[in-house]
Amino acid sequence: MRQSLPRWFWVGLLLVVLIGAGLRLVAVRDTVVDHPIRNDAAEYYLSAYNLTHNGVYTMSPARLRDPSAAIAPDAFRWPGLPLIIAALMWQWPDHARIVAEMQWLNIACGAATIALVGAAAASALPAWAALAAAGLVAVSPHLISFTVYMLSETPAALLVALMLWMCGRAEREDSGRRRVALLGLGLVLGALALTRPIFAAFAPFLAAAAPPGRRWEALALPTLAMALVLAPWLIRNALFVAPDAAPSGLAMTMMFGAYPDFRLAGDPTTFPYPTLHDPNAPAAMASVWSALAEIGRRFAADPATMTRWYLIGKPPYLWQFDNIDGMGDVFVYPVMASPFSDNFTFEAIHHYMRKLHWPIVFSGLLGVALIWAPGLDRLLPWRGRFALRAASLLPVFLTLATIPLNDPARFATPVYPALFMVAVAPLAAAASAWAGWRARRAETARQGGAPSDEKGRPKPPSGD
Repeated sequence: MRQSLPRWFWVGLLLVVLIGAGLRLVAVRDTVVDHPIRNDAAEYYLSAYNLTHNGVYTMSPARLRDPSAAIAPDAFRWPGLPLIIAALMWQWPDHARIVAEMQWLNIACGAATIALVGAAAASALPAWAALAAAGLVAVSPHLISFTVYMLSETPAALLVALMLWMCGRAEREDSGRRRVALLGLGLVLGALALTRPIFAAFAPFLAAAAPPGRRWEALALPTLAMALVLAPWLIRNALFVAPDAAPSGLAMTMMFGAYPDFRLAGDPTTFPYPTLHDPNAPAAMASVWSALAEIGRRFAADPATMTRWYLIGKPPYLWQFDNIDGMGDVFVYPVMASPFSDNFTFEAIHHYMRKLHWPIVFSGLLGVALIWAPGLDRLLPWRGRFALRAASLLPVFLTLATIPLNDPARFATPVYPALFMVAVAPLAAAASAWAGWRARRAETARQGGAPSDEKGRPKPPSGD
């Protein structure tokens, strides 16, 4: 049944979107990134450049040094973000303009993310709670800071929000239109996987979130659509990319996460990049099999330490406030100026969101239990069961999926829209329980204090 939303909700959501867009605009205007085209961003950028100007998808810089150099296709960087950058490559070599236009695009993506989260949450939660979820997205320092970078977190967060909104749409449609919506949902999931490949494995979790009786449909149709999106990329890699064309990204991320506390033999000076100090790391990262062999050797040598690291020690790095991959705090690449350091509004947002970070994470964990635990789900209206359950499974999925991999806090940023949506669910449930209790108490008073049954209805006289 479709939820009727008050007009003030849409006015409030528009205001929240404008505030969030304004914060991102100021962040872009007042942040100076030191060499923004570096590391991951440089690999995305070169992949887009070679595709546009050389007709070969590769991150090789060889043609920049020698226009006649031979280059071979590779598959190290999945093409979601490079395809976006490629649309701006006609402006080459005006690198500053290309970066600036990517930042403008990030601002638009951020505003759309806020709107979609508000609409998705409103399909499942009270209007005020949906606005709270959208508000958290609007003021998230992590989501704001990533607006200034040419990285995949911002478009991935938009695709996550779009996926949640489409879950709400798919649940409300009749059978024919629902199937079309589920196919569209799969297309979005495919685009998300092209941007962050780990999310290709989310399809079974998405199906589990669907209403009972529709789960096979919610598995088959989105998986089919996602496969259609991924097939050209995977077929191209199988036919045209040599196995040794580029380093194995999977092997690298497996090894990055194989050092307890991200330290080589406990040495704090090697944090957070122990592979740079480990002479055995290059050989271990040569392939997935060599990485698995090295990790297996470490488990055999010290099973207790390695098991504790993977199951207990590693997940907090994913969900903590400070990002260990790069500059730290909410940044990745170093910044020479930022409104988070000299703008009162941004400083206040940063301060209070840091204070609220772990309470939000734990409220999200409580929300997962509330959404899935038998009996507790009665505290929520359940107008948008599919959207809310899908949102609850995204943080769970990412935590499990990154256990064998590297997991700095920046990797969690794309699912913050889902985390915020789930984190307000316990507040909505508590408000619902309080309102129910007050209604029963008022009814009891209206009945003159007559006793009531277990459903709050006045009991008839016994007749004794």
